[in-house]
Amino acid sequence: MQTQCPHCHTRFRITETQLNMAEGYVRCGVCKEVFNAHEVELTETEDTEIEHNEELERLSADEYERQTAMADGKEAPDEDSPAEEDDNEDSYDLFDEEHNKTLTHVVPDHIRESEGNRSWLPTLLWSLGIILLTATLFLEYIWFNREAISRLPEIRDALMETCLQYDCSQLVLRDSSRIELRSRNVYSHPGNKQALKVELTIQNTSDFSQPWPLMQVAFSDARGQPVAARRFSPEEYLGSKPAEPIRPGDTASISMEIQDPGKQAVTYEFDFL
Repeated sequence: MQTQCPHCHTRFRITETQLNMAEGYVRCGVCKEVFNAHEVELTETEDTEIEHNEELERLSADEYERQTAMADGKEAPDEDSPAEEDDNEDSYDLFDEEHNKTLTHVVPDHIRESEGNRSWLPTLLWSLGIILLTATLFLEYIWFNREAISRLPEIRDALMETCLQYDCSQLVLRDSSRIELRSRNVYSHPGNKQALKVELTIQNTSDFSQPWPLMQVAFSDARGQPVAARRFSPEEYLGSKPAEPIRPGDTASISMEIQDPGKQAVTYEFDFL
């Protein structure tokens, strides 16, 4: 295609590749002014007028070669020496592959700024997405392991301090390993041959109140093989729903009846869950 410098009115050819490298902005090889080639693109009729400007094109080409040689540190050619003829005698290319690297210097500042603004936006979005995903995974881990985490002394103390300040009544601390069995007695029920009488004393040895635990009773034979097992809720082994959690240091007596697992059951074990 053909274009014309609006400052010195020099006309020259430029390829689409060269034109698109700087969004249409080019530098005139004669007056060195930068302009938008899209705004002064010549029509096919105007194209033919370039045939009458061969002398001006030759001078423009010579000037461009001298400026390029000076920029590369080479000696400029003598003005009296004959210029090398181009393969296309009708015109010359202002920009070739060797000098495409100079296009970065002719891009206007506002274009560079807009490209810079676009470049950091995807990076920012990716960073925010990674942060949100990491935070979500961390919160999920805390939620599914909240009971185990609440048993850690450092975490538990921090939670209790937070609750004192913000009255988080919904926060429940639980550590069933701190529910200890102080006494136990299992014997045949005096009024029912198919049942056993269970009497226990438990104590909350933690320094915080916690919900009443599930109680598991397991029976084994003489070889240690399991014979029977069952879990009891607080309502079952207390006889009613507890009104409040078991406080730190408190003890509780439990008396209940369970089904006799048979003569093969010779040992039993209690666990709190």
